[in-house]
Amino acid sequence: MKQILSITDIKLLVDSFYKKVREDELLVDIFNGVIKNKWPQHLEAKHFERWIELFYATIEELFEGEKADEAKWRAQKMAEMFLLKIEYYKDRDSKPLL
Repeated sequence: MKQILSITDIKLLVDSFYKKVREDELLVDIFNGVIKNKWPQHLEAKHFERWIELFYATIEELFEGEKADEAKWRAQKMAEMFLLKIEYYKDRDSKPLL
């Protein structure tokens, strides 16, 4: 394994990760356009947990070091942010601006 040092490494990480997502039985339908207008039914914690599992596994297969650890930390924070925003809109029975 190697460290994340270049844009080529990041591209490898992202491409490898989304290949896993497209093949994952829990996430494949979401990322293949089935959601349409049904986001509330699909935006559950289990999906984010699985997303994080796949992302971490991809990093750990390909990279090591400080940047790899930072990428995992940032992914976790991104998932937490999305969950908080989803709960915010659910609690207020409102819709995002977009």
